[in-house]
Amino acid sequence: MRALFLSLLALSACGGNWSNQDLEFLNAMPSKDALESKLPQPKSGLSGVNTRQQALMVGDPSTTYRDTRGASATFNAALEFILGTLEAVRSIEPTQRTKDSRIWGPYDDRANMGFEFQITITRVSATSFSFSFQHRKKGGTFFTSVSGTFQPSATLRRGRGELQINFKEAAQLPSAAVFQGVDQAHVAYVTDSYPTRVEITFTTAPNAVVTSGNFTYREQEDGAGQFRFNLKGPNADISSLDTLAAWKPSGAGKAVTTVTDGNFKGAQQTECWSDTFTVVYATQNWPNGVTVGDAATCATVP
Repeated sequence: MRALFLSLLALSACGGNWSNQDLEFLNAMPSKDALESKLPQPKSGLSGVNTRQQALMVGDPSTTYRDTRGASATFNAALEFILGTLEAVRSIEPTQRTKDSRIWGPYDDRANMGFEFQITITRVSATSFSFSFQHRKKGGTFFTSVSGTFQPSATLRRGRGELQINFKEAAQLPSAAVFQGVDQAHVAYVTDSYPTRVEITFTTAPNAVVTSGNFTYREQEDGAGQFRFNLKGPNADISSLDTLAAWKPSGAGKAVTTVTDGNFKGAQQTECWSDTFTVVYATQNWPNGVTVGDAATCATVP
């Protein structure tokens, strides 16, 4: 993706003439910044990695926060794969214009040698646009790797929409190797009102460790947020695991992890962390599970 961005940046240096309608098409596209998770981060990193081989104690680094941060990073990486190129073409004049469409490309794809790509945005109605991101081997036929619909609002670069990622087709691309085993992914978002909401669902091969998953991110106007991730797989003990994490603008938060299907169904852990991301309270409901700290110290979260 970085090589692709640099090639587009070089093209943008050539300049060009923009019309107000060009900007209308560009502004219909979702903004990566508006969609990505903004989970608060430690200013200097977390110290004292806790493997939980010893008894859990108040003041330990919160492993539940770490898990949430890892899921948030995966969520943002998926958005980067989908929207990174869209962000880059914002600085490039369209190569083709019609009354109701704009096309960027085809361009050589430096991230996938021997391939070309193009982006097409079509005005479906006064309030709706469709989008396609296509690739082809040079001299071949285009296939669609990402498609979607946008309904922009009066607020610049915000609105509602959906994106569909066809990894079965995109598997032809060397850059998609990192997503090997993923069949389909779907993104739905609402960014024109608070809380904003972005949801990613995906499916994989039936014999994978994780066969399907769902990530849902909500953001309040003041920076408070909520992140929910659910993973399903063939493990008989834990075939569905759900985590709901939420935090204040300061970073203090709470997460509840529950086994929702499998032999251990009903097992649950609650953990609260401070604005320095250390445990203030934790409890486990299974036999011999531990409870530390005072539940009253948990942050009040959305």
